[in-house]
Amino acid sequence: MDLRGKEHPYVPTKSLHTHMGRKVVLFIIDGCRADYLDKIETETMGRMIDEGTSVEDCRTVFPSMTHPAHTSIVTGLYPSNHGMLSHTYYDKRCKKFGSFLTYNKFKGKSIAELVKSRGLTVVSVDEFTCLGRGSDLYVNIPTHDVQEVSHHAIDAISRKNPDLLLVTYFASDDMGSQKGPGSKELRACIREIDESMGTIVKKAHRTWKDKELLFVLSSDHGMVDVGVSLLAELRRVIRKSAPNPIILPEGLYAQLYLEDGSPSVVLEIPRLKGLDVILEKEELQALNCFDELVGDVVIACREGFNLIEEGERTPLGLHGSLVDGCMKVPLVIWGSRVARALIPFAEVVDIAPTVARFMRLEYHGFDGRGLIEAFCDIKEVRLDEMLRLTGNLSLKYHQKLNLIRQMSGLKGMRADARLNQDEFEEDIAKLRESLIGATSDYGRLRHLLRLASA
Repeated sequence: MDLRGKEHPYVPTKSLHTHMGRKVVLFIIDGCRADYLDKIETETMGRMIDEGTSVEDCRTVFPSMTHPAHTSIVTGLYPSNHGMLSHTYYDKRCKKFGSFLTYNKFKGKSIAELVKSRGLTVVSVDEFTCLGRGSDLYVNIPTHDVQEVSHHAIDAISRKNPDLLLVTYFASDDMGSQKGPGSKELRACIREIDESMGTIVKKAHRTWKDKELLFVLSSDHGMVDVGVSLLAELRRVIRKSAPNPIILPEGLYAQLYLEDGSPSVVLEIPRLKGLDVILEKEELQALNCFDELVGDVVIACREGFNLIEEGERTPLGLHGSLVDGCMKVPLVIWGSRVARALIPFAEVVDIAPTVARFMRLEYHGFDGRGLIEAFCDIKEVRLDEMLRLTGNLSLKYHQKLNLIRQMSGLKGMRADARLNQDEFEEDIAKLRESLIGATSDYGRLRHLLRLASA
């Protein structure tokens, strides 16, 4: 299939002159699974997909939770590098609990800060990561009402004339949690968001008709059905082999802090039905979410299981895990100079560099890379090379996930006495070596793609 297409039909010829200004609107639909856009009929999002560039397999960061993922979207950094690794943590040195939810304390530079540092204007409508970190105007909408989002975004275009407008819809996450990811209420919410986006897009085209426009659509994470809680059983298993464990559960994900870091605990956990992965330092490093504040062991559930406290009001949708329903999100790029194309693989850390590239802002502090395949001005030979490298990157990404799951499976075999200790240590060492190699290959391919995207 020819991945190259025509430019967006709304682009007037005069907007192609390099001296004309460029404007970007970044839409973030919180808790939006990638398959929502296939299953729910939409006008604006459907048009963006038909006329622009879509990413076939876009992945958010692990853990697939709001705060780490939003921070990765706006900084182009993995959690290991921006420092927002979860929502809560336990500091073993101070013996105190803490929260990562200090919205402007991340490391690195946000795309809003980068844009503002060039003398340009930024407005953030409910995108909390830009609070105090680059926005000329930040609009907080506690109700998450979609119509309020529309109103403030349109008002910002009229009054502030922003060069970068960030618009976040949290209503989709609220509805998915309350009613479930497959509910009619969630579908209605996505259609309402689509209508809101259409209103904002029309306002942008009318107001900025002499500018080059770029619209980007993505999400922080997906969502899956809740299922059965494993938390009580997890506590029982861990307390059998670990003195005074600290367990921090968050939806489908939990951090375990152990006084002595006892490996015996790791071999007890696989006995729990419903766990997807059991992650230690090497696996967390491979997923770019390791830090000294993260638990000694991190676990995540399969779909159909959760780590919610029994007796609490249980939501119908949750996230945080490594399963596709949580990790796979939409990424669509549409507007001036954008080709009709399909990119095989990308990550949410590629969003900020892509925006920077369109706005001609040079910055080398990203982990991600600009998705230049989305734009019509890339030469055909270069496009072929980019698509080849991207395909290889996808293979290495999924190889990493497969190796991590194999390592978790091996721990289960040891726990069930299907392997003796010597066999286990030999096999886990081989898998760990393969994971280190795959992670290194993945980093090398990312580096090559960043160089090719420059």
